[in-house]
Amino acid sequence: MKTFFLISLTQKPDDLLESNLHEWYTTFLPKATSSLIPNQQRIVHSYHNVITGFAAKLTPQEAKAMELKEGFISARVERPVSLHTTFTPKFLDLQQNVGGWKSSHYGEGVIIGLIDTGIKHDHPSFLDKGMPPPPAKWRGRCDFNGKRTCNNKIVGARNFIWDVDAPVEDIPHGSHTASEPCRSRQCIWTSERDSHGDRAKSPLGNVKDAAIEEGVDVLTISMSYSNGSVPFFDDIFALGAFRAIQKGIFVSCSAGNGGPSPSTVTNATPWNLTVAASTIDREIRATVKLGNNVELYGQSLFQPKDFHSKLLPLVDSASNGESVAFCEKGSLKNIDVKGKIVICQASFPERRIFQGQEVKDNGGAGMILINGVEDGDTIIPDAHVLPASCLSYKDGLLVKGYLNSTSSPTVAISFQGTLIGKSKIAPQVASFSSRGPSLLSPGMLKPDIIGPGVNILAAWAESVDNATNLFNVVSGTSNGMPTSEWSSSSHQECSSELNVPATVFDMGSGHVDPSKALNPGLVYDIEPDDYISYLCGLGYNDKQVRTIVQRKANSRYMSVVVTWEGIIGVEVTPNEIEFKEVGEKASYSVTFTRLRNVATSNSSTTSFRQGSVVWSGHDDDGGKYVVTSNFAVVFV
Repeated sequence: MKTFFLISLTQKPDDLLESNLHEWYTTFLPKATSSLIPNQQRIVHSYHNVITGFAAKLTPQEAKAMELKEGFISARVERPVSLHTTFTPKFLDLQQNVGGWKSSHYGEGVIIGLIDTGIKHDHPSFLDKGMPPPPAKWRGRCDFNGKRTCNNKIVGARNFIWDVDAPVEDIPHGSHTASEPCRSRQCIWTSERDSHGDRAKSPLGNVKDAAIEEGVDVLTISMSYSNGSVPFFDDIFALGAFRAIQKGIFVSCSAGNGGPSPSTVTNATPWNLTVAASTIDREIRATVKLGNNVELYGQSLFQPKDFHSKLLPLVDSASNGESVAFCEKGSLKNIDVKGKIVICQASFPERRIFQGQEVKDNGGAGMILINGVEDGDTIIPDAHVLPASCLSYKDGLLVKGYLNSTSSPTVAISFQGTLIGKSKIAPQVASFSSRGPSLLSPGMLKPDIIGPGVNILAAWAESVDNATNLFNVVSGTSNGMPTSEWSSSSHQECSSELNVPATVFDMGSGHVDPSKALNPGLVYDIEPDDYISYLCGLGYNDKQVRTIVQRKANSRYMSVVVTWEGIIGVEVTPNEIEFKEVGEKASYSVTFTRLRNVATSNSSTTSFRQGSVVWSGHDDDGGKYVVTSNFAVVFV
């Protein structure tokens, strides 16, 4: 059975013209083959930018036969990938007429490329009234069947699924992520990709190859391999991102939605920005008032105007045992829920609407969803089919405690709509946001930063209420992923001057602050070749490093991994650096040592220690800067 293979080769011969590259690729295909398809047609894409190589439909036997060819590096089977699925500018202190947003011209002229599930090009969010034409550097095209559907906001749209004609969104996700950066005065480039389980039908490298060729400034990726355990030399996301930064393109990726378990972070390559998700202080409030007058603040997208907020009997769906606490189909048939408010344990997000439907079908008047311990304080509101409120795990314990304290428990639910600025805990790391450390790259702190990714209102490809509403509230690290026209070194350092209330493995260097990021004071510079020594330190051999950097690596690059058994000492050399002009470069070293004579009471139970290197200074105009670089030492 034939499937897609990504074939990586060594660098092309120096005397080979670019126009002859495709023909050279065909020489690597096996001559003895059962295929009746000509070699020229078996190659579905020839790469010019991301890697030296091509994508082809081959049998495993044919791919194996290519290993004997001189110049062959590897053949990788295409893998399925998983998606990471208004008020936000104000929450980030972005003001329309003052500050960093205005001084950066609202991102005008920046071309953003999105790799996602397609786009609903006629959505109101993508109207281009008042926007300038695309920059002269734009070299892309619009694949909507020849129709004039692209404009000055959606400047291009490409399709990379072989059996689909146009980049039309068939899985709701792409329009939502595209409309977030597209709100500002920016041009946006949209690439199409179907990534729903085993429906992967196109090598992802095709997309990045096109992005580089067509003039994209920023590339955003809201998907990854499901388990996040593919080594960089075998990961098309990593390979494409490296080639993109070599071309000066900034790459931003979502961290994944595998939290709160540790080491679930994906897209953890050192050369792209990995963004986790946080909450914002906007609530779509549904207040729960217990019979003892205790009020608890929950949330719900369904805000009925005709529901009378009066005390009703309260019943627990777990009355027949813990197995029915999730209000699954048929689980309430032996419980009297008619006219009552029913407590249900919150299930997976895609199941919560059905939980409410089960309560409604059995005559229940309303529902209280209670988060599990892993979801904690992260409340995801849903468009329920009956009056309902979702509560945090902590508030859920209060409800259960009240329920068990009286023989006749009652409760009322009232709806207050959208409230802004009332939350005392935002921003907070979202429960689902993937955590570090990365198992593939333990020496690099990931995620890099955190940004708003919970309850984000944006465009939706289909009506959520079978009417005319084409917007939806969605949560995920793909919504927390910021975009920028800066160099990767600037963006990663800008994030480092922010406070980090959680651990570095939860939120990296802290919460994004766009205004401060425009004037960080100090930037850690880095070039693509600087990553070679790190790759060698990961134990990659010459062939594997060459697959990533597309040339032979210098064998003199070395990296040493050191472990500590006790408390560590940190020394920065030198401890003072003077810059005489803008753009001047300097370096310093950080030395970690074990302090053998320092006794600690808990060193044996501490899995890691975190700290930071802080540079503080001022410029000639009196501007003061504090630049913080976080580090973590893992004890093994």
